[in-house]
Amino acid sequence: MSLALDSAMSPVPATTAPAPRVTLAPRVPLLPQAPVAGVILAGGRSRRMGTDKAGITVNGESAVRRLFRLLRLHLETVVVSVRAEQMPGPAFAGLPCVADSGAGPLGGIVAAHLRYPDSALLVVAVDLVGIDSATIASLLAARNEGFQVAGCRSPGRDEMHPLCAVWEPGLLAQARAAWEAGERSPRRVLERAPARLLVQTTDVFVDANTREQLEGVMR
Repeated sequence: MSLALDSAMSPVPATTAPAPRVTLAPRVPLLPQAPVAGVILAGGRSRRMGTDKAGITVNGESAVRRLFRLLRLHLETVVVSVRAEQMPGPAFAGLPCVADSGAGPLGGIVAAHLRYPDSALLVVAVDLVGIDSATIASLLAARNEGFQVAGCRSPGRDEMHPLCAVWEPGLLAQARAAWEAGERSPRRVLERAPARLLVQTTDVFVDANTREQLEGVMR
């Protein structure tokens, strides 16, 4: 898979088609670059799937273990964010877990931030089953001093996917404050970020929320 920064940004491996230009807020100094921990958001209730999405099989592996393996190729620290009642469960046996509040993905991000307060977080939702090692490497390479998030979006869309992105510590502190003030949407936290860095990607980030979507992604 190939990814490209917006043409106004520093280069990373590019697609053949130029990425569309986007309007970015002024850069905010972030010195020095923080270490990165990976967090797999697996605390959803999977109502539309009908079974815990962490345990669905993707190319012979459970979704959560596949993502854990891929993240560990690039990061020393990886944790799975789950609801307290999911632990201990067979899907997570032997994996490092942190219990979130059970109130959505922003709660999982904040829980991981509290565990690793000095680290940036590479956030990945467990149902993004098309993510591969090249995607993870490109996200990490896209980090840039002065930007608070390096994230992915699909061609033709202007919105960054909040659950496939590197959140820097300053943005995570804002997320915690927003959470404590009652915010529950990670997308709205990103919209308020002083700086954004968009990465061009393919439709590999289609969510697998239902069995039909999963089958479509795996074709």
